Amino acid sequence: MRENAKVRLARRQLLLAQSGRREAMAALADALGEERRSDDLAQRARELCQAYGVRSGSGADMPFAYTQRFVQALGQVACDADRSHREARTRSQHRTTQLAAANERTRIIEDRHAAACREARAEADAARERECLPPVLARRLQSKTSKSVADRLPDGAHKTEDDPTS
Repeated sequence: MRENAKVRLARRQLLLAQSGRREAMAALADALGEERRSDDLAQRARELCQAYGVRSGSGADMPFAYTQRFVQALGQVACDADRSHREARTRSQHRTTQLAAANERTRIIEDRHAAACREARAEADAARERECLPPVLARRLQSKTSKSVADRLPDGAHKTEDDPTS
């Protein structure tokens, strides 16, 4: 019975570890996605900044000052996106470390669970063997026990109507 409790505990720990690993994988996927999106945004903002920087002063629709402000705003967006990309890269590296730790914890707990199952199986086999003692040995043990109990009882106390030895 105690072994079953160990197996149940190991199973619960394993489920928690697997859940933690799944969460770490999801967090890593989110961080990598954010890193990719921020990199794409920074790249696009730089491209737009270069494209409008080349055309500045030549557009008849917009005054030169508005074009310059727009290019500066795009430059700021590019800088912000670069900073966001660096932060996302740091987060993804941290999430990778967390995932590695979660994988290691899960592996250790899987080993514990397997060991607990082996111990429970061995305990169940031993209990089954104890229950299946050969009848001759059981009778010998019973007769030795009966005699030792009969020796300790006062005279006549061990005799009953149902007792065939009396």
